[in-house]
Amino acid sequence: MRRLNELGFAIDELALEPSTDDRSTLRLKVAVANRRFHAQELRRLTGLEVGEGQATILLNDLRAYQSRLATERPEAADDVVAGFRWRTDVFEPGMVKAAAALGDVADPIQAFCDLLEVRWLLSEQEGRDVGEEAALTALAARQAPSESAAQMVVAETATASFPEVRG
Repeated sequence: MRRLNELGFAIDELALEPSTDDRSTLRLKVAVANRRFHAQELRRLTGLEVGEGQATILLNDLRAYQSRLATERPEAADDVVAGFRWRTDVFEPGMVKAAAALGDVADPIQAFCDLLEVRWLLSEQEGRDVGEEAALTALAARQAPSESAAQMVVAETATASFPEVRG
C-alpha cells in the first residue's frame, strides 16, 4: 500500500479473499481510486492546490515538520494543526524567499519545491543539513546541483507557419 501511495495512487478499497479451496492462503485485493493521492492529501491538510509532483515534495516536508512538532509539543502534531502551522510557519515564508531568490521567472510554489530539493541535495553532498540559507544562496546564484529540477531549462520556441505543400 505504501508503494502505491508513493506512486500517487489512493487506496479505495481493501479485501482479503481466499485464494485456495481450503482457505489456507489469502490474497490481498486492492482497488485504487486515482493518481492524485498526494495532491488531495495536501489540499486536505493545508488547502493548497498543487500538482501531484509538487504535492509529493511538499507533503514530505510537512511530515518532517510534523515529526519535529510531535517531539516538541505532541498536541500540535495533529494532522490538521500541523498542516496549518506548516503552511503559515514554513511554506509561506519559504515560498516568498525562494521566489525572491529566483526572481520573476519563478512560480512561487515551484520555487519552494526547488528550494527543498536543493537543500536536500546540498545536504547529501556535505553529509549534514546545510540549512535554508545555503540552499537559497545556491538558487539565487543559479548554482543548484546539476541533478536538481531547479537546473532544468524549459525552452520554448515560437513555431512558424509551414509552407504550403501541393502534390
